[in-house]
Amino acid sequence: GGAYQHTITTPATDTTYTAIFRDATGSGTGLYGEYFPNTSLTALACETNEGIDQDCGTEAPLCGTLPADGFSVRWSGKLQPYFTEDHTFYVDADGGVRLWVNNVLIIDSWGESSAERTSSILSLTGGSLYNIKLEYQDITGVARARLYWATSGVLKEIIPISQLQPSKVITPPPPPTVATPTFTPPGGAYTSAQSVTLSTATVGAQIRYTLDGTSPSSGSALYTTPITVSTSTTLKARAF
Repeated sequence: GGAYQHTITTPATDTTYTAIFRDATGSGTGLYGEYFPNTSLTALACETNEGIDQDCGTEAPLCGTLPADGFSVRWSGKLQPYFTEDHTFYVDADGGVRLWVNNVLIIDSWGESSAERTSSILSLTGGSLYNIKLEYQDITGVARARLYWATSGVLKEIIPISQLQPSKVITPPPPPTVATPTFTPPGGAYTSAQSVTLSTATVGAQIRYTLDGTSPSSGSALYTTPITVSTSTTLKARAF
């Protein structure tokens, strides 16, 4: 979890204290993020599960096809505090933001600004789950959004992904299928040395190969030029 701060006042006489610690770290995977190609939070372009620690600079977000300026994001899900304490929330953003915790709008600053925004104090129960939603719009220039919290015991920190649960779980797409390499000339018996060319129909794929009959891995030799085979050899190749 995050750093925890303790204040202990000692009495005038010797006293024994017993401290009991428990792991308050959650098992979250971040919030549900919806990215839109405009500032009206409409026409969904892509969706992710992530924490709110985003800094695109002046570039477009790496999520779908979005403009570098004039986009918006909505993050939503559940928040799980570590402990029962008063909490203050901070949004470090370049753009407009609105933050709801437990269905209460605690930061409302939708205009373009690069200043950090601070919420009022909320009393939350450790281990409980609270609805949370942050809306962000980038109008122009740098795009940045980071969500922090702090209590009397927890020093100000970006809210860890472990303490955030998405309102919708996004299943990542399966890895792209890579075409099996082809050999030119094909395997067979030859009376002279052969220059073997490897190729794959998958654009951008790398081909790794071995000459000892073992199965190629991502750490095997990288194919870059034709391979000269002059003796009986078992050549295996795989595209990545």
